[in-house]
Amino acid sequence: MLALKRQFMWPVLAVVLVDFVFMVAGASRLASGGDSFWIWLCWAGIVTLVVDGYTLCWVGMWTGCVAKRPNRASSATIARVLVLPWGGLVGVVLLLSFTTLWRQLDDKFGAYFLLGLWFALGMIVDVYFCVRSRVRLLRDLRQVATERFAPGRRLGFSLKQRRKQPGPVLPPVVAGET
Repeated sequence: MLALKRQFMWPVLAVVLVDFVFMVAGASRLASGGDSFWIWLCWAGIVTLVVDGYTLCWVGMWTGCVAKRPNRASSATIARVLVLPWGGLVGVVLLLSFTTLWRQLDDKFGAYFLLGLWFALGMIVDVYFCVRSRVRLLRDLRQVATERFAPGRRLGFSLKQRRKQPGPVLPPVVAGET
């Protein structure tokens, strides 16, 4: 975790700073209209960036331990943390578009609704996967790490090698014998 912090802390802080500058610049320009959507959008983006980064660390470490190949670990991590909330958002919007509720949303409330839905789905997914991966990593790391090097385990086995081999035949136990 320290290595990830050392490598990514400054780029994340730079993006947060630029986003904050854009928020202030946009807010000063849009403040005359009384619309605060831009400020909420920027704050949601900043919080989501930081929480997604923290979640990616934990989920990536756990998935890297249990995945068979590194590219499978990275794609599974990105799919869980970054793609899943957007898929949920698209699914909810598609379902709502078939109802009369969608037509009743005005432009202003609809934008706030979509922003809140995006933020809520992202936070729910981040908290779930972060807590789940952190608990598993702290609890099961030793077991998972030693399973890869267990004696008798073959890497790259085929289905024929996977079949259970018959064990030694033991004599039946007769009642009363010890």
